[in-house]
Amino acid sequence: MERYNGWLIDIEDVTNFWLSDGMVKLKAVITPDVELVYNFLKEKGYVSTDSDNLAIYISNCRNINRVIPYPQRDVEIFLALLDYAGTHKHTTTQVGHALLSISSTGKTNTRNRAIQKIIRWIDNTLSNPINDIISMLMERRLLS
Repeated sequence: MERYNGWLIDIEDVTNFWLSDGMVKLKAVITPDVELVYNFLKEKGYVSTDSDNLAIYISNCRNINRVIPYPQRDVEIFLALLDYAGTHKHTTTQVGHALLSISSTGKTNTRNRAIQKIIRWIDNTLSNPINDIISMLMERRLLS
Protein backbone atom coordinates (compact mmCIF):
# COMPACT_ATOMS: atom_id res chain seq x y z
CA MET A 1 0.00 0.00 0.00
CA GLU A 2 1.34 3.41 -0.98
CA ARG A 3 0.66 6.75 0.72
CA TYR A 4 0.36 9.96 -1.26
CA ASN A 5 -0.99 13.42 -0.41
CA GLY A 6 -3.47 12.26 2.24
CA TRP A 7 -4.55 9.18 0.29
CA LEU A 8 -3.83 5.46 0.56
CA ILE A 9 -3.30 3.72 -2.77
CA ASP A 10 -4.18 0.03 -2.61
CA ILE A 11 -2.93 -1.51 -5.83
CA GLU A 12 -5.18 -4.33 -6.95
CA ASP A 13 -3.59 -5.17 -10.28
CA VAL A 14 -0.69 -4.15 -12.50
CA THR A 15 -0.89 -5.78 -15.90
CA ASN A 16 1.52 -5.72 -18.82
CA PHE A 17 0.01 -6.38 -22.18
CA TRP A 18 2.95 -6.16 -24.55
CA LEU A 19 0.86 -6.89 -27.63
CA SER A 20 -0.41 -3.32 -27.54
CA ASP A 21 2.95 -1.56 -27.75
CA GLY A 22 4.11 -1.99 -24.17
CA MET A 23 1.05 -0.69 -22.38
CA VAL A 24 0.67 -0.95 -18.62
CA LYS A 25 -2.67 -1.09 -16.84
CA LEU A 26 -3.06 -0.26 -13.15
CA LYS A 27 -6.20 -0.87 -11.14
CA ALA A 28 -6.21 0.71 -7.69
CA VAL A 29 -8.51 1.67 -4.84
CA ILE A 30 -7.79 5.08 -3.30
CA THR A 31 -9.09 5.94 0.18
CA PRO A 32 -8.45 8.81 2.57
CA ASP A 33 -5.54 8.12 4.93
CA VAL A 34 -7.39 7.92 8.27
CA GLU A 35 -4.21 7.35 10.28
CA LEU A 36 -2.57 10.47 8.82
CA VAL A 37 -5.59 12.64 9.63
CA TYR A 38 -5.95 11.20 13.14
CA ASN A 39 -2.25 11.79 13.86
CA PHE A 40 -2.63 15.35 12.53
CA LEU A 41 -5.51 15.89 14.98
CA LYS A 42 -3.37 14.44 17.77
CA GLU A 43 -0.52 16.86 16.98
CA LYS A 44 -3.01 19.75 17.14
CA GLY A 45 -4.33 18.54 20.51
CA TYR A 46 -7.86 17.59 19.42
CA VAL A 47 -7.41 13.95 20.47
CA SER A 48 -5.19 12.33 23.08
CA THR A 49 -5.17 8.60 22.32
CA ASP A 50 -2.71 6.97 19.89
CA SER A 51 -4.41 5.69 16.74
CA ASP A 52 -2.93 2.18 17.14
CA ASN A 53 -4.28 1.82 20.68
CA LEU A 54 -7.65 3.24 19.66
CA ALA A 55 -7.98 0.84 16.70
CA ILE A 56 -7.22 -2.11 19.01
CA TYR A 57 -9.73 -0.80 21.55
CA ILE A 58 -12.50 -0.44 18.98
CA SER A 59 -11.74 -3.89 17.57
CA ASN A 60 -11.88 -5.45 21.05
CA CYS A 61 -15.14 -3.69 21.91
CA ARG A 62 -16.78 -4.91 18.72
CA ASN A 63 -15.48 -8.47 19.01
CA ILE A 64 -16.02 -9.26 22.68
CA ASN A 65 -18.23 -6.40 23.86
CA ARG A 66 -15.96 -5.28 26.63
CA VAL A 67 -15.61 -1.66 27.57
CA ILE A 68 -12.21 -0.17 28.32
CA PRO A 69 -12.14 3.39 29.61
CA TYR A 70 -11.07 5.59 26.68
CA PRO A 71 -11.96 9.16 25.86
CA GLN A 72 -15.39 8.93 24.23
CA ARG A 73 -14.66 11.89 21.98
CA ASP A 74 -11.54 10.20 20.55
CA VAL A 75 -13.60 7.10 19.76
CA GLU A 76 -16.33 9.18 18.07
CA ILE A 77 -13.76 11.05 15.97
CA PHE A 78 -11.98 7.84 14.95
CA LEU A 79 -15.26 6.17 13.96
CA ALA A 80 -16.26 9.29 11.98
CA LEU A 81 -12.92 9.12 10.14
CA LEU A 82 -13.48 5.45 9.30
CA ASP A 83 -16.99 6.26 8.07
CA TYR A 84 -15.65 9.10 5.91
CA ALA A 85 -12.97 6.84 4.42
CA GLY A 86 -15.56 4.20 3.62
CA THR A 87 -17.81 6.65 1.79
CA HIS A 88 -15.02 8.51 -0.05
CA LYS A 89 -13.31 5.55 -1.69
CA HIS A 90 -12.31 5.82 -5.34
CA THR A 91 -11.52 3.03 -7.78
CA THR A 92 -9.64 3.79 -10.96
CA THR A 93 -7.96 1.97 -13.80
CA GLN A 94 -5.18 3.85 -15.56
CA VAL A 95 -3.40 2.82 -18.75
CA GLY A 96 -0.07 4.17 -19.97
CA HIS A 97 3.08 3.32 -21.91
CA ALA A 98 5.88 1.44 -20.19
CA LEU A 99 9.52 1.30 -21.13
CA LEU A 100 10.58 -2.15 -22.23
CA SER A 101 13.00 -3.57 -19.72
CA ILE A 102 15.12 -6.68 -20.10
CA SER A 103 16.61 -6.51 -16.60
CA SER A 104 15.37 -8.52 -13.64
CA THR A 105 13.83 -5.34 -12.21
CA GLY A 106 11.52 -4.92 -15.19
CA LYS A 107 8.39 -5.78 -13.21
CA THR A 108 9.35 -3.30 -10.47
CA ASN A 109 10.00 -0.57 -13.05
CA THR A 110 6.64 -1.27 -14.69
CA ARG A 111 4.88 -1.13 -11.32
CA ASN A 112 6.60 2.16 -10.43
CA ARG A 113 5.57 3.70 -13.75
CA ALA A 114 2.00 2.58 -13.12
CA ILE A 115 2.08 4.13 -9.64
CA GLN A 116 3.32 7.40 -11.15
CA LYS A 117 0.34 7.30 -13.51
CA ILE A 118 -2.09 6.90 -10.60
CA ILE A 119 -0.35 9.71 -8.68
CA ARG A 120 -0.86 12.02 -11.66
CA TRP A 121 -4.54 10.98 -11.67
CA ILE A 122 -4.82 11.86 -7.96
CA ASP A 123 -3.16 15.25 -8.57
CA ASN A 124 -5.56 16.03 -11.43
CA THR A 125 -8.74 14.62 -9.87
CA LEU A 126 -8.64 14.62 -6.07
CA SER A 127 -7.65 17.21 -3.50
CA ASN A 128 -5.96 16.50 -0.18
CA PRO A 129 -8.77 15.12 2.01
CA ILE A 130 -7.58 16.62 5.31
CA ASN A 131 -9.49 19.91 4.95
CA ASP A 132 -12.67 18.10 3.86
CA ILE A 133 -12.41 15.70 6.80
CA ILE A 134 -11.87 18.52 9.30
CA SER A 135 -14.91 20.33 7.85
CA MET A 136 -16.97 17.15 8.24
CA LEU A 137 -15.85 16.76 11.87
CA MET A 138 -16.77 20.40 12.58
CA GLU A 139 -20.21 19.91 10.99
CA ARG A 140 -20.77 16.92 13.28
CA ARG A 141 -19.58 19.07 16.20
CA LEU A 142 -16.77 16.67 17.03
CA LEU A 143 -14.22 19.50 16.64
CA SER A 144 -14.60 23.08 17.74
